[in-house]
Amino acid sequence: LPSEPSLRVAPNQTRGTTSLMVALPEAETVQVRVYDVTGREVASVANRALDAGTHTLSFDASALPGGVYVVALEGEGWREVQRVTVVR
Repeated sequence: LPSEPSLRVAPNQTRGTTSLMVALPEAETVQVRVYDVTGREVASVANRALDAGTHTLSFDASALPGGVYVVALEGEGWREVQRVTVVR
């Protein structure tokens, strides 16, 4: 099991769907949201309980304009963020 929560986005440049790898040291309810550069939430990917271990979530960015976005994984008292670039 991972020692701390983590988030990885692959591929990090996408035209459509990208994978969000979430690693959790213990079971927890998490939220995964995507924000634009102004901080506005543009998508909610997950808001649910996940078991300890590694999970792969799918995010479809095909409806978003090209640009840089922030993917935020949040749990109780912690937050991990990664940038993802949507290309057109």
